[in-house]
Amino acid sequence: MQIFHNLNVDWMGKRKFFYILSTVIFTLGLINIIFRGLAFGIDFRGGTELEIGFNKPVNISEARNVLNSIGLGALEVKTFGSETGILVRTDMQTIPAEIFPKVQSNIESAIKTIMPDSTFTISEKAENSIIYNFTSPDAANLAAEKLFIAGYQTGKVSEELDNTQVIVRVGIADWIKENLRKKFSGYTFEILRSEVVGPKIGNELKRDALIAIAVSLIGILVYLGFRFKFIFALGSVVALFHDVLITLGLFSLFYGLIPGLNLEISLTVVAAFLLLI
Repeated sequence: MQIFHNLNVDWMGKRKFFYILSTVIFTLGLINIIFRGLAFGIDFRGGTELEIGFNKPVNISEARNVLNSIGLGALEVKTFGSETGILVRTDMQTIPAEIFPKVQSNIESAIKTIMPDSTFTISEKAENSIIYNFTSPDAANLAAEKLFIAGYQTGKVSEELDNTQVIVRVGIADWIKENLRKKFSGYTFEILRSEVVGPKIGNELKRDALIAIAVSLIGILVYLGFRFKFIFALGSVVALFHDVLITLGLFSLFYGLIPGLNLEISLTVVAAFLLLI
């Protein structure tokens, strides 16, 4: 099927208009990148990101108020996908030291509720887990099973028959889940995705992404320089560099201006830039 008949567009005659348009967009984008910067996602800046799915629509303002009062600082909480999903972001990777005793107290209260006649001691404590030692393997097995059903990330330290130790994870996600359970008692929900990225890994990924883009441009320059003329290769790479910078500029320019439009720089976006190149 032919859509256009005898199409004849004088592109070169309109080149001055597009020069001006391209220069304006390029300049605005560059100014935004310099003064406003880019919004990097959890992949690059480090922190914790959770996607939580509820069984029915949840009031996002109510969820935001609850989560901003649980001692994790100012969290970013917004609707994700639909009214039944929320996205939670924080720059923290581990539970703050002042919150840890509260989490520990809640875990031990749950153990006493589940197994009122059991006795236990703390065998080891780390920044993101606690290992409890029980009096018998049967008690340890029962504790691991019941705590898991209650929503805690638990497991046996060893699969040996005489194992008496249970490890309980103490993470940002667990603390958030616990507080949401208290406030939204009529709801059921699950963590659809939990991602924790340390700042060191984030910086390495940022560096590797820049290297990948630079190597791609250089590779194209070298190939076209050998295959055709160097001046053509240089023009192609400059055009690609121009396209990447304009797209980055638009990311910076429109971030936060259009509700619901996610313009954060993530690994997926970097892959899209490589595809663009």
